[in-house]
Amino acid sequence: MDTDTITVYDNDGNAKNYDILFTYDDEDTSSSYVFYYDPEDEEQVFVSKYDDEGHLFPIEDGAEWDKAEEILASYSMKSDTETEVCDGCEG
Repeated sequence: MDTDTITVYDNDGNAKNYDILFTYDDEDTSSSYVFYYDPEDEEQVFVSKYDDEGHLFPIEDGAEWDKAEEILASYSMKSDTETEVCDGCEG
């Protein structure tokens, strides 16, 4: 995905724009994931699989959900570390 936003359609065809937090390509399963959030509610992060054409698919497997949660936690820890390292940095 080469954009900073994503448009998701609900079951009624209503479109909602989200900001992309990051994408992840799993080499073990050859699956691609997009982690995204509502800019009006940054506390909740969503994740979907996507294909080469940008079509989104739900994650339905429990093990896959567990892995997605681990990836998000790792990303969050990395982001927190980068923020801490840069606190008080001279620019």
